Amino acid sequence: MYDLSKDPTDPASGCLVDNLGGAAQGKAELGRSTGIAVWRGPADGKRYAVMAAGPRCMGVVDATSLKDLQLVKVFEPNKIEEGKVGKTDGRAVDVKVVGDHAFFSFDSFGIVCYSLADLVQPLPVSVDPTKIWKV
Repeated sequence: MYDLSKDPTDPASGCLVDNLGGAAQGKAELGRSTGIAVWRGPADGKRYAVMAAGPRCMGVVDATSLKDLQLVKVFEPNKIEEGKVGKTDGRAVDVKVVGDHAFFSFDSFGIVCYSLADLVQPLPVSVDPTKIWKV
């Protein structure tokens, strides 16, 4: 997360505010994001970053405090194919926020839409935000 009001050529300007989801080895928590949209929740006033997170599919980050980004959840949408529930095939490519909905496009099957109020719902304390659904 970068603060664009700062001077990126000045190392002391605080241009880089926070980093979340990177990984030196293995899978990054948020995947390799290719699209991002920002949404401010009307009920709580919080700012959220909603991401098309490649093979990890979708990511939601509470970006209210730019110096303390909080991972809300990363997940793949369910799909039903030939009567079986499974993981989504393909990658989330982009995301667009329109009003109170997020539209995610995929490279293999099209578009899915979610209510942003549903996406930003906090998980129970015992649930890992990167493992909220398994086949």
